[in-house]
Amino acid sequence: MGTTYYYSRDAQRFGPVSAEQLRELAASGQLQPTDMIWKEGMADWVPAARLKGLFPAAAPASPGPTSQPAPGSQGALAPHAADHGDEFRVAELPPRPEPAAEPLHHRPDERSAAVEADYQADMARKAKEAALAAGTDAWAAIKHLAVNPVGGLRSAFEHLGEARAMAVGIVFGVVFDLCVLIGGRLLLGSLLGGMASMPEGMPGMPGTQIHTEFHVGFGEYIKLFILGLVPPLCATGGCALARTVFKGRGNIQSDIFIAGSALLPFGLAILLSGVLGAGNYQIASVLMVFAMTTGVLMLYSGCTKLQEIPEAAATLAVPLMIVVDLLACQIIWRML
Repeated sequence: MGTTYYYSRDAQRFGPVSAEQLRELAASGQLQPTDMIWKEGMADWVPAARLKGLFPAAAPASPGPTSQPAPGSQGALAPHAADHGDEFRVAELPPRPEPAAEPLHHRPDERSAAVEADYQADMARKAKEAALAAGTDAWAAIKHLAVNPVGGLRSAFEHLGEARAMAVGIVFGVVFDLCVLIGGRLLLGSLLGGMASMPEGMPGMPGTQIHTEFHVGFGEYIKLFILGLVPPLCATGGCALARTVFKGRGNIQSDIFIAGSALLPFGLAILLSGVLGAGNYQIASVLMVFAMTTGVLMLYSGCTKLQEIPEAAATLAVPLMIVVDLLACQIIWRML
């Protein structure tokens, strides 16, 4: 693989580019002699003018026996056969009277605050692009699974590939957590708020009025957020454990994808139940039954079809995962 270069101008970094692309940029004027150049292995950024053979030198008044400049010259040198590969040689500078001591163990990006800022901006841009790509893949997976949530689990994973499927599983886990946070807050407010308005003369409590003041503070939101993290983590660990114990195929990427996909219907049901409120508990109950049944079937399909665990083993593993998940949620809620 050829050597790649980076170049910087006005606190903006560009690259990577090959040696041939660097020559084309210099020939077209897009790369200036004052721009800074760096490649892997160089101790620091250097001006582009110091790269031998990058910029064509002016024709000499009379041809000499060699195209090499005088020793100590800082100008660009005329290209020769050795400079047309993947490497440029850096022209040596004359020794300085009092060389300044440079700090050791510094990356080239840390030499300049402007270059470091550009590096951070580039990392932020890449993170944003990765998040947008994961969101797009997650939406495509939702549309695919909405048609066939149980049988389409394996085909969705194979279509995405391991890395993208893992990102989609993480997105599904985050969506589930947000659904628990918002839907759980709405459900608690609806249930306890209804208790605050109970009429006088309740059976067994004649002539009394129940006054229940309900207020959700920051602590309750933290509890719901932490509680929403438990099912994805338990489901992922359960898939990994079942795959290991029963010698199935797959990896952590498939574990995360199966867990996130199986929990997504349940999370959406919690959110819709919270929006409907406690007064529509019949509809909420139906939603919960459908969501939990679909999630269990997806979990079973992921174990048998995607991880190829024997059906008898998956029949035992899936209920155990659910029981452990519920117990973990109960323990965490009491601890909080």
